[in-house]
Amino acid sequence: MDIDQLKNSITLAFKTTRTKQAIINSYLPDIEFLINDLGYKLPAIIILLELDINIEHFRSLVRIARKKSNKDTNTYIHSTPEKTKQNPIQTSINNNPKESNEGWKTIFTDISPNLIDDIVSLDLSIDDVKALKVKHSMLNTKQLRKKINILLDDKLASKFQ
Repeated sequence: MDIDQLKNSITLAFKTTRTKQAIINSYLPDIEFLINDLGYKLPAIIILLELDINIEHFRSLVRIARKKSNKDTNTYIHSTPEKTKQNPIQTSINNNPKESNEGWKTIFTDISPNLIDDIVSLDLSIDDVKALKVKHSMLNTKQLRKKINILLDDKLASKFQ
């Protein structure tokens, strides 16, 4: 499943009568792949998948899903052979946080090095920021800075909880 398929299936799942927790439980392997193998952080996943959910709520849902998943795997650990690691998502996204300034200039030509540093500290790639720009119809770096500051505030607040 690629990123677009995952985004579409999660979006459709959120429109059903299933609880958000049940949806996150069922998509946890895909979310874990984005985190562990592609290096995304939860705020970036929310943006990437275009989820209309608060970061703290999403963190809580993922944490509960992980606990449930660990409890389920520990229960059956003796009866199941070890599985080989599979990539639930096949994607060609460039998630290199050390991307060149020219790459960042494709988003906005006047993007500042400080803004780039803040974006990289959130583990967002150029593609993530382009998606964020389109999703929120951003016209300039001032609007991008405001959104990045909100994400940084959420990240900082989560450290103290």
